[in-house]
Amino acid sequence: MSSEVKSTQRLIHNLNNTYKALTKNFDSITTDRKVILSQLTAFIQNKVDSHQNVYLNFICTHNSRRSHLAQLWAQAAAFYYGIPGVEC
Repeated sequence: MSSEVKSTQRLIHNLNNTYKALTKNFDSITTDRKVILSQLTAFIQNKVDSHQNVYLNFICTHNSRRSHLAQLWAQAAAFYYGIPGVEC
């Protein structure tokens, strides 16, 4: 097995572990926030079902690094879950 394949597998493993750690806190999301997130999910799903591209912009007004990290996680999640046409 090449070092590139091993490196990719290690990255995927680390991403999976981080994802699992982050999703443990989903129960702490408020009901109001879940309503907003479900509307966003429906909008994105409608685009995917219509075979349209999904363009996501993340803008944080307090700390630009959060925007960058959100962008990367969204793109990684779209790839991981096989959601086509997502551009962050």
